[in-house]
Amino acid sequence: MSLHFHHKKIRCILLMPFLCLFYNSLYSQRDPNETKFLGKQLADIEVFDSKNNRNKLSELIKDRPIILSPIYTKCPSSCSIITANLKEAIKKSKGMGKEYEVLTFSFDYYDTPKDLKTFTKRWDITGESWKVVASDKESTSQLLSSIDFEIIKEKSGDYLHPNVLVVITPKMKISRFVYGVFPSARDIDMAVLEAKKEKTSLSFYEGFLLNCFKFDATSKKYIIDWAFIIQICVGIFFISGLLFFVIRDLFFKDLRTL
Repeated sequence: MSLHFHHKKIRCILLMPFLCLFYNSLYSQRDPNETKFLGKQLADIEVFDSKNNRNKLSELIKDRPIILSPIYTKCPSSCSIITANLKEAIKKSKGMGKEYEVLTFSFDYYDTPKDLKTFTKRWDITGESWKVVASDKESTSQLLSSIDFEIIKEKSGDYLHPNVLVVITPKMKISRFVYGVFPSARDIDMAVLEAKKEKTSLSFYEGFLLNCFKFDATSKKYIIDWAFIIQICVGIFFISGLLFFVIRDLFFKDLRTL
């Protein structure tokens, strides 16, 4: 009996993170209202980092898109999963520091520089391209309001919140929301390309790639735009056929003149 009880206890411990995630997904806050907030300006609040350096958000944006990840450092469930999967997606994307930067913002205004330092060490977040910051209560409220990010603080001290990343343009406007605790490299890359258009002209490859995908409002993911792909294929087929007949006529014309 004791061995059976021991095995049940182990299974319960292993299932706890998934149960927490399931609970958070059931009772998390509503998603941001894209209709009203896409294209809106991000609040330019003052933030501090693990070394208590204080800057305006505008001072941290270096003429490239920002992936803003609103979390709180003591979150026992989804925030950790979002951060872990964001790291994996970034590794596959390989664009951080070149095409975009990442800003993890803790909306727990009780967080101190020490809390941010603990978080950065836990997730091995180093370098200039990924910063972890927080702010005071009033500024935090301003930032969350500007991205339509609602939170509810429970009696336990935990927060109910949406699971979402916010892609910000170089001019600090909301370009795209990336939803869920499993952000993909494709979604990040496509959202960054959309945000990048504001500041610089996309290369031919970037423009073509962006046209090959579209953001699906139902799944809230980037999916292949088959209509565009078919149009391109039809266009290539038509042009190839036209060239074939032109070259054939020229070839036979040259033969007739011999």
